[in-house]
Amino acid sequence: MNPDPNTPLQVEIRELPAVRVVTLAFMPESQSENHGTEIRSRFERVQEWLKGLGLDPYTRLTIGEIVSIDERLLRYDCCVEIPDEVQICPEGMRIRRLHGGRYAVLTITKEPEVITDSIRRLYEQWVPEHELKIDASRPTYEIYWADTMDYCVPLM
Repeated sequence: MNPDPNTPLQVEIRELPAVRVVTLAFMPESQSENHGTEIRSRFERVQEWLKGLGLDPYTRLTIGEIVSIDERLLRYDCCVEIPDEVQICPEGMRIRRLHGGRYAVLTITKEPEVITDSIRRLYEQWVPEHELKIDASRPTYEIYWADTMDYCVPLM
């Protein structure tokens, strides 16, 4: 499906809460390839560990935290929300709290062409048109749902 550049973006300004998660990092060795398979396998490892604790990972927030500089991916943290009673995790994973705050939240269908085009339009058109400033001190998140994802950009 080719995205229609005239379709309005679905963006809301929201105050996102801080979220306690277990996370497994992915650090790309190169920038030239699609990292979807490696990222998906890390999410699956976290989900399998949660299942082993008797928790249903599919009823919890699944969040990707993007760490990048000048559009170059440095790290992608694969995170799943966990309850406070979970205090330890396997080696290689860590428990932490993701920052909350004011975000522009773009809701997108999970189609690669639509995702790429919508994110580009968010930065190039929507943010400037609404005279918003991005807060580079906080990370960008991707929150995954069954058929859509929320691309969350931190705002000043």
